[in-house]
Amino acid sequence: MKLMQSPCYSLTLRSCGASFSFSLFYIQAKNLLLAALLFLAVTHCTIRRSGLARSSPACRPVNATIAAEKNDCPVCMTITTTICSGYCETKEMLWKTTYISFSQRVCTYKEVRYETVLLQGCPPGVDPSFTYPVALSCHCDLCKMDSSDCTVQSTGPDSCSNQNRLA
Repeated sequence: MKLMQSPCYSLTLRSCGASFSFSLFYIQAKNLLLAALLFLAVTHCTIRRSGLARSSPACRPVNATIAAEKNDCPVCMTITTTICSGYCETKEMLWKTTYISFSQRVCTYKEVRYETVLLQGCPPGVDPSFTYPVALSCHCDLCKMDSSDCTVQSTGPDSCSNQNRLA
């Protein structure tokens, strides 16, 4: 009877302040998934510590063009203001249950001031004032639906429903 020996490979992973060393000789098909998960966990930790995950733009005020219009005024004006934009760290539950509440944080206003412009071409008797927000600072928080559009994809802040656009 001949003994067959499988090749033996050693793998050492050093990350997140820990070192993981194991021999691939001992990993069989049933443990391959466990090894893959361990590798992914260590890789994720390495990316987070190296700062690669933070290379995306953080939540901050950015310049944006918005549309200013009213139902009774025939002209749509474009205005440049600052809005909150960027990424917030979030986590997704793999197994969702009804027992655990889950909410994601979005980039939203921390401090805001409101400015007013007068729309041109409004008929007499129609208030030409249009008030809009200016982001002074932003942070990651739960979406406040009364003051923010937290849909997956909105119509866009610079889209006019009125075709008469005034730059």
